[in-house]
Parts: sequence; C-alpha cells; structure tokens
Amino acid sequence: MRTAILVLATVAAGLGLGQNLIGNPGMEAPARDGLAHGWAKNCWGENDVVFSLDPDNPHEGRVSQKVECRSITSGAAQFLYPLRIKAGRRYVVSLWVRAEGRVPFIGGCLRHSPPPYTHHVPGQYEPSRQWEKFEFEGVPLESDDNAGLYIWFQPEGRGTIWVDEVSVLETEPAPPAGERPTRNVLRNGSFEVDPIRDWENEGVQFAALDEAERAHGRRSLRFELEAGQGFKLDAPCLQFDSADQPFVLSCWGRKQGGGATLDLIVRSAVQIKGAKALLRLQSVLTDEWQRYQVKQKLPRSLNGAYTIEVRGQSKEGGKLWIDALSLAPAPDRQEWQPREAVEGSLVCDRAPANLYRRGEPVRLTLEVYNGGTTTATEFVWRIVDYREQEVHREPLALSVAPGAHVTKALAFQPQLLGAFRAEVLLEGQEHPVAEVCFGSLPPVSKVPAPDSCVGGHFSLASDFQLETAKFMGFKWTRIHDCSSITHWRTAEPERGKFVFFDDQVERARRNGLKILGEFLRTPEWASTAPEGADRTASGAAPPKDLSDFENYVATVVSHYKGRIDHWEIWNEPYGKGFFSGTPEQYAELARIAAQATRKVNPRARVFAPSVSPHVPPWAKRALAAGCLDGANGFSFHAYGCYRKRPYDLVSEWATTGAKRLPIWQTEAGVTSSCFYPDLPDKLLNSYTKSYRGLPIEQTVSDVLKLLALSLASGSEKFFYYWTNVEGRPLPRISAMSIFQYDLTVRPCGVSFAIEAGAMDGAGPGGIHELENGITTCVVRKPEEIIVVVWVSSRMDEREATLLKLPRGVVLRDPMWNVLARPTHGELAVPLAKAPVVLTGPVTTEGAILAALKAL
Repeated sequence: MRTAILVLATVAAGLGLGQNLIGNPGMEAPARDGLAHGWAKNCWGENDVVFSLDPDNPHEGRVSQKVECRSITSGAAQFLYPLRIKAGRRYVVSLWVRAEGRVPFIGGCLRHSPPPYTHHVPGQYEPSRQWEKFEFEGVPLESDDNAGLYIWFQPEGRGTIWVDEVSVLETEPAPPAGERPTRNVLRNGSFEVDPIRDWENEGVQFAALDEAERAHGRRSLRFELEAGQGFKLDAPCLQFDSADQPFVLSCWGRKQGGGATLDLIVRSAVQIKGAKALLRLQSVLTDEWQRYQVKQKLPRSLNGAYTIEVRGQSKEGGKLWIDALSLAPAPDRQEWQPREAVEGSLVCDRAPANLYRRGEPVRLTLEVYNGGTTTATEFVWRIVDYREQEVHREPLALSVAPGAHVTKALAFQPQLLGAFRAEVLLEGQEHPVAEVCFGSLPPVSKVPAPDSCVGGHFSLASDFQLETAKFMGFKWTRIHDCSSITHWRTAEPERGKFVFFDDQVERARRNGLKILGEFLRTPEWASTAPEGADRTASGAAPPKDLSDFENYVATVVSHYKGRIDHWEIWNEPYGKGFFSGTPEQYAELARIAAQATRKVNPRARVFAPSVSPHVPPWAKRALAAGCLDGANGFSFHAYGCYRKRPYDLVSEWATTGAKRLPIWQTEAGVTSSCFYPDLPDKLLNSYTKSYRGLPIEQTVSDVLKLLALSLASGSEKFFYYWTNVEGRPLPRISAMSIFQYDLTVRPCGVSFAIEAGAMDGAGPGGIHELENGITTCVVRKPEEIIVVVWVSSRMDEREATLLKLPRGVVLRDPMWNVLARPTHGELAVPLAKAPVVLTGPVTTEGAILAALKAL
C-alpha cells in the first residue's frame, strides 16, 4: 500500500519556490552502473533491473534515465538522490516520466534511509507512454539529515520507465487550505438535531437531548454521572485557516448541585496522539446556567485542520448539561451563532450498521432546525451510490420557519445491491443539510461455516460487531489486534496465572462465527527484550525459555478445545514489530507450537508462517529451517498483491514434495477514504503516515481483486482486515476498518460482503494473465462459473466486444448487479482497472475465456 500524507497537488506558479535541491536534475552523464551522476541504486526484493542513460528518449537535454525491470518476484525497482529536509518547510517535487509495459504506478517519496524508512512527503502517479509531469508536495513533520528522493515502480511482469527533469524545491509552508471563518466553525454545537454524525461520545453516554433545560434554542445535551465518572465528546475534524488570529472558545453549562469540571481543548489534527493544546477552556460548573469562554490567538495547524474535544468530570455525580458550544474568530458576539443557518440530521431505522436486505424499505428520520432569520422551503433529497451516481431524487414538501424544529419520515426501497448515501439539500447549496450511509445486501450464503471462505477480524467483546458480522455473512473471525484473548501476554500475564475469556468465545459462537486463534506476543516476564524495552519490543522478542512457550500453547489449546480448533502461529514474524528473532528462531517456535497443539487436541489444525509474498528471503530461510514441520496449513497475507506471481510463490512455498498444504489468506484489505465527502481527511497516526486513504471506487475494485486472486489461486479462506471499530478520536476518517466513524459500513466493506457471499463455496479455477493485458480470475461453483476481469494499467483500458458467448452469461459490476447480457452472442465489456464480473453456467467457462483471449 502507498501513501499521500498531506495533499497531492499541482504546483502553482509564482509561489516563490527556492533553488532545486537536486544536483543533477536532467539525469546527465557521467553515469555509474547506468545511473546518472549523483543518483544511487536502491532496488529491493527479488527482481532483475537494468539502469541506463537513454539518448533516444530525452524529455529535455541529451539523455533521460531509463530503468528496465526485466522480471520481478518481489520488491521494487528503485533509485534515489540523497537530500536533507527540514521540519515545517514545504517541499514541492516534480519529475517528467513515461512508461512502457505493465506499470500500474510510479511512486515518489521524500523519506528517511536506512530503516525505519520514515515517509515524509509521498506521492504516486499512473504513467502513460507519453512524457507527463508527475508532481506532489507536502510538509515534513520532522527534520532529517539522512533523507532522499526515492523513485520506484513495481511492474506486473516486465516494465520500463524513463525519468527526466527532476526537481525538489523548498519554501515556506503554503497557507492552510480552507477559508478563514467569520462565525462558529462547530456543526450542531447547540445540539438542536441528533448529534450522532456531529459528535462522538466516549465514556458515559449522554442521557438525553433535554428540552426542559437549555441555554439556547430548543434543547441541551444532558449527562447523568455516577460519582467519579466522566464523559468525552469529539467533534469531527475541522478544516479552516485560523490565520494565527484570536479566536473565542465558549460553552454554556450547568451541573445540578455544582462541583463538576468542564474542559474544552482545541488541537492540531496533524497528529492524533501527543498534539498539544492550542486553545483551552477549563471551567467549574455551578448550579446555574453560565457561559464560559476563553479568548486567545489560535496558531495555524500545519495541515490546516483541527480536532476539538470536550471533557466533563464529576466527583460527586449527578446531572450535567452543556449547550451552545462555539469556536469563532474574535471579536466575539455575545449571542450564539450556528455554523450553518439550517442544520439537520438523517437517521436510519436499521441496526446493525444501517444494513438492509435488497428490496427492504430503508426508513429514515429527518430532523431540521432553522437557526437563521428566513423560512427555509426549497429542500430536495437524493440517494447516490459508491460511484457518486444518483439513483434517486425528489423534492421535499418542507417549510421550516426561523427557530423551528421539524421532523419528517422518508423511505426508499433499493432494488440494487451496494453502498449508498442519502442526502438532504437546500436547493442551490453545495453541502448537504443532512446525510447518512447505508448498505443493501443479499441473503447470507448458505455455505456452512466450516466450509465458508468469509472471514474477518472482530472484537469478541462487542455485541454490535458480532451482530454486524452475522448480518454481513461472515463465518470466521481471527484473533489478532481486534481481540487478543489467545495471545500469550493476554492469556498468561504472570507466569502460571492464566486468564480465559469463555464468555467472549461463546458470544462469537452464538453469532455463527468460527474462530482462528493466534499464538502471539511474548509477555514481559518471558521476554528476551532488554530491561526497559517498550511494550511492542517486549512482545516481539523471542521467549527466554521455550518450555514456557510450549506450556502456554498447550494450556490455551486445551482450555478452548472444541470451541477453537484452528490456530495460527504468530503474525507476520518477518516484521520486527511482531517478531524480532531470526527466521530460524521462528521455525523453532512453530515446530513447538504445532507439536504442543496436536498433543492436547489431535483434531486441531495449525497454520504457519503468516508470511507475505513480498519477503522471499525471510520465507525461504524459515521454510528451510522447518517452520511447516507439523503444520496442517499455510497462511499468508496478500497486501498489495494484484498480480499472479505472488500467489504462485505462495503455492510453491506451501508445496512439499507432491503435496500442497491447504492455503489460508488470513489478512488483507485496503485503506479507504470516508464515504462522507464533506469531512476533511487530515488525522495522522502510524497507519495514515504509511497508507493513504484510497478513493472509494478504487477500494471497491481492489477488494474484489484481492478476493478473486486469492480464491482463484486456491486459498480456502479470506480474512478481511480489518473489521474492528477503530480507536478515538473519531475513528480515523481514512482507515482500514470496514466501519466509518459513525459505525456505518464503508463501500469496500459492503462490496466484500456481497462478493464473498457470491463466491462462497467456490473452488479455484486459476489466474490467467493474458498477452492482451487482461487479467482473469476464475472460481467454480457446482452450477456456476465466475470470471473476474480487469486490466492493470490505463494504457490497456478499452471498450471491447466479446463474441460467441452462449446463453446464460451475465455481465455484473463489483456489487454483483447485472450490467448486461449478450445479444446474439455478443457482449460489450468495459476493460478497465475497475474489474467486472462474468457469470454463467459451468458449461460456459471455455467460451468466456476463449472470447477474452481473442480480444
């Protein structure tokens, strides 16, 4: 997966950019090992890459840098120019590129070298056969004297790129994106409509929207606290330019009997954790309504975005009210102002997660409050799909006078499968008054859980997650970072003192989920990590005494016998964050775990080595050391694997002699942008610094590719990562979770449930990378053939007509909706990076593949 931390943008002229930091931007001679002067090779993985200066294809000057990747098993063709970068400065990178062959993207990044390879300013570009300019920019959060501009690509098979006219320009940071506000920036700060989309409530949940007690408008937010209890509210990420000007942060509040504290904090959204308070209001509430405020300069955020949290605490307990929250530029007006004159909310009637079966009516409740001075009348509501295509639109007979609150019921009956967003708008306005996401799913697959391929990662302590899993058709869950009940440091925090979670296991089983347990994370008392090492390093270190590890495995497997009979040995042990030992040490752990497991539960199945196709050297060492000795199956993770070779590699590794172990894909997924387009995607943490939020339509496509490639190559299971609810604040707008911050399901999660259900119970039919640039993945069901089709590059995209197709063939979109059927044996098919699906009776497989090969 690839990144874009701040903003990918076209460089504007006249911004006062500094001198080019690249000493040889034109890629001129002299060359060393085929690379232009000042540049250095940095290829990694298993590949055959040739560098040369090409006098026949310069963009400007005498030559360009040619990089030819003749074959690739793993890694990337990569080269770099060393640089120093400074925190808080703006860097603008540009280069001219062209490509031939199958080159899905060219990546560029200002990053640290050597490990940990911190990404400072990254970008990504899809090339063509013509010279085009690739540009990106950003602001590093830390200085780095050992950085460089890295340029790389990962072709599908063979591919060549040319690079010329490279520049890295340093200047002052650009003004943050967003307007300078003239009024309150907080949406629904007076809680006049349902706050589910506007505020995230952690700790004690608010008891009511109280119409009897209020400081402004119709109602306030009431909390009922026990002694010592508190609550926390997070506003959505806010994007605006503070211009380093004074702002007023204010709130009305009261506490029955007094004695409660209220704390409002404004932080930069550059970092989720550790961001200092830029503006803070601390108050002690009394028994009477009072307005509390603080006025001071609000510093600009590096990425032009802010988070706001509200904390309340009561030593004695009792009722607490808050109302009319505001963050507004000074001079402040005494009366409260809303962010928008008309505010609203849309709430679905369906739990869990706003999911419905196809054809079921979607019932919504619309609330509208008019805080303006004129009557609002011209409303319209509409439904859009994940591609932002409108599928429903109609006017609303609604009149909302100033100060009035109106509730109206709406209904929609989707005839298509997929992810949708309902919006209510005022005519002529760009941003919705209210919006909500929902999904339309088919019935759950009837394939029994033991035979089902549909897996995820759910918290076993969450009824909401498990009920959602059941509704979506998940039949398996993997114990990893959503739930750690079988991990060593969770199960045996002190030597000989075991902790079991039978209630959580039973909760999963009641919801129809089978469990893949995981042996992982060494407890501190057993770890070889140095004294004082942090929790991650301690958990990743090999154990001091292997007999302690053996006892842990045997005890946990014995306890859960009959309820958890499938086990995976560690997670991604090739990564130092999970296992800091050698491949040979992992192999020894794997042998001990397999032996101990089967000794106490002969029916158990054990999987190893939880490896990635991107790390062949590690895998080969672990395999040579016997990591599969005693294992019943081979587990792997296929992040970023969108071509045939990685799956062939997994098949080779899983084969010993004439026997191939069963293969399980225990982790893969995508990082998705939010389906609510009005929310800025600015929050950063360890994931978002490494993985950018992909556009919604691309995530739907990529999920189908990952699933189809895995099943077509012979994987028995596919565990989507991840399906846990992410942590605060929000959760992240851009995330790997299927859940959005309001606990609706992202389109990629909806599409996975639909696609996996449609392919559940299917057997592998193979991956075919055709000479015409088309990739096909075939899976076979007893009475149906499924062929997923796409091209890897926009250089191969085209409209094509398949000929000689028999009756019964159907063209479907990634949500499994019917697009077309053949007419007189002919079918027009859009061949693009977004896959389409061809289904038909099993007898049509040969005709479908023949028609694709003939294009």
